Amino acid sequence: MNFIADANDLGDHMTKHPDIRKISFTGSTATGQKVMASASQTLKRITLELDGNDAGIVLDDVDPKKVAPGIFEGAFQNSGQVCLAIKRLYVHESVHDEICNELVAIAKNTVVDDGSKQGTKLGPLQNKMQYEKVKAFLEDAHKNGKVVAGGSAMDRPGYFIEPTIVRDIKEGSRLVDEEQFGPVLPLIKYSDKDDVIRRANATTYGLAASVWSDAGARVAGALEAGADILIVNRFGKRERDGKGLAHLIEPALDADIPVVIAVSRQSFADWIKFAGGMSVKLACDRSVLDGWWRNVSLRSTTRAAPDHATVCEVFK
Repeated sequence: MNFIADANDLGDHMTKHPDIRKISFTGSTATGQKVMASASQTLKRITLELDGNDAGIVLDDVDPKKVAPGIFEGAFQNSGQVCLAIKRLYVHESVHDEICNELVAIAKNTVVDDGSKQGTKLGPLQNKMQYEKVKAFLEDAHKNGKVVAGGSAMDRPGYFIEPTIVRDIKEGSRLVDEEQFGPVLPLIKYSDKDDVIRRANATTYGLAASVWSDAGARVAGALEAGADILIVNRFGKRERDGKGLAHLIEPALDADIPVVIAVSRQSFADWIKFAGGMSVKLACDRSVLDGWWRNVSLRSTTRAAPDHATVCEVFK
């Protein structure tokens, strides 16, 4: 395998070169369109992972102190530079202020510094171009919302942005409608479940979504994100093979937050193997179990599951 670093000038040559047969690109939708158009000239196979504006929905039955650390981690890990990080958080009006206060407290106590230093929680943005983009989102936040934590670039060398919480902001602002890809989280208040599902789905970006609740399976099933797997109570990407999701589930389990995974027929067997030994519910249609029940030991029940047991919650 060869790694080639460039000055943002090799992409066009690679996508057009006749000897390169496959292109995989992760980045913006606009650049992805250019990659696809260029690669089509030589009929290359392509894989694109593009923008996401991943919605998190907090229902009214949560304990704010309990879920806030997981939400913060889901939104701010790697300073928000994660494709499936929470980019916009819809919070039920009955718990909105408490959730906001908890997130503000965490943000203000988060150490932002050089990642090589002991105790650092968040580091800088990766490059100057993204740094400038996030500063533009901060301007939008001050204009269209109320910044209650952070809100500016740090006065020091490097591309450091304060972890920022924004409330009293709505759709129609850049921070809600677009992907910020940085440490800035907007909180949007809602009152009706059907309305918040509609608002969460009102985007062209469907990479990931999450529901934070003790009973959020119905809402989770109504979200339009990804391919066929959705994790509830932990920001959850639906992807066909479930790879790379262990690090998303384990923090929730460590915090005693229940996790539900909506499982498709195609991925049921793999997920049984993956979830074995975890306190995870596999939520699926009853028909998914046909042909599997005799081959998989699922002796635990939803009501009487021992600690660290895999349980299967059957819909329909």
